[in-house]
Amino acid sequence: MPTIEPLDATTITYDGWEYRTMMQTEFSSSDLTCHPNSEANALAMPDGYEVAPDDDDIIDSIVATFPWETHVTVLYSPSGLCSGYPAYGTAAFYPGEIWGDSQAKARITSDGRWWTPWTCYQILIRRSVSTAPSTTPAPTYVAPDDSCADDYTGTNDSLPLGRVRRHGSRPTVDVPCRWRRRVRA
Repeated sequence: MPTIEPLDATTITYDGWEYRTMMQTEFSSSDLTCHPNSEANALAMPDGYEVAPDDDDIIDSIVATFPWETHVTVLYSPSGLCSGYPAYGTAAFYPGEIWGDSQAKARITSDGRWWTPWTCYQILIRRSVSTAPSTTPAPTYVAPDDSCADDYTGTNDSLPLGRVRRHGSRPTVDVPCRWRRRVRA
């Protein structure tokens, strides 16, 4: 069974990966720090990192175990759940439960910077602890067209999506906007 090892106040290792938030918040702090919630203040993805995947083990071991200075962390869902970027409660707030409606909880600008449409979300990112350089370029995730961000106008992000536990039935969301994976040339 993999163990969690802290590297510093903002980064932990687990199962061959380093995890931290894009803003490098302290994983054990319950103070609230908000990711920029506007495109104008979006942040660049650090070199070698990717958004952590929407995986039950990561949710249980990394997201729900620590507060990360936020209520919810955003992950990447290759199945398209929440338009590709669902959010889950941290140890400080409904641990491990999916949060909000079907809208993407993270967005990407045309130049590849990241932001969250709501305050006090954090984007969980990871990179391999391996020192060998990757031979495959890191993927970027882009919306199919410019209308994607306008597909949803709802603001009901104040209640968990039925408070569904990850260990029970997984919610399925049919959304018109899907994110696709594009490998940089």
